[in-house]
Amino acid sequence: ELAAAEDIAVETIRIADDVVTPERRERRGIGGAFYVVKCAGTICEETTSLAEAAELIRHAEASVRSIGVAVSAGSLPQTGMPTFVLGDDEIEIGMGAHGEPGVERRKLMSADALAEEMTRLVVADLPFRKGDEVALMLNNLGATTMMELLIVNRRVRQILADLGIRVHRSDIGPFFTSQEMAGFSLTFVWLNPLLERWIDAPCSSLGFSQGM
Repeated sequence: ELAAAEDIAVETIRIADDVVTPERRERRGIGGAFYVVKCAGTICEETTSLAEAAELIRHAEASVRSIGVAVSAGSLPQTGMPTFVLGDDEIEIGMGAHGEPGVERRKLMSADALAEEMTRLVVADLPFRKGDEVALMLNNLGATTMMELLIVNRRVRQILADLGIRVHRSDIGPFFTSQEMAGFSLTFVWLNPLLERWIDAPCSSLGFSQGM
């Protein structure tokens, strides 16, 4: 808005990867924004037109689907108060990237059962099909251990293999976090040669770096 006020050409691209909202135009962006921003960096290095870059970034955004789950709420830095309250035996499905409440509560379940349910919802949304290739991300929402994420990753990859969907790469770590929140988001990107190249391109930043 500040740039536009100075007559600088700008484009706004909304990320809507959260599959728990039925209408895609009403969806919010969650962990899958990581891949959209990664693609945007590569695209903007390779294009000379803002309009062309925006069109390609929208193509990338349309290929990303995610879902999140929390087993404990995050807290507000100003007050230390939780953003919502969960029972000891409850999980929250579909929270926002900054700890906003989700759309459904369920009883706590095993990591395998949770991985199966979340994978089913994301696969059905695009939908992803046998023969597809995906990038897979497990995003630590803030207070989940790497071991827990690897347990989920193991089961998600088994399910995708059974469906005939190939995993090109897995990214596991704290990419989009909410203070003190225990939980994670699961993201799949439907890959084609362009998206694969944009995601795999080298980059260097404070939050994420990768080589060739």
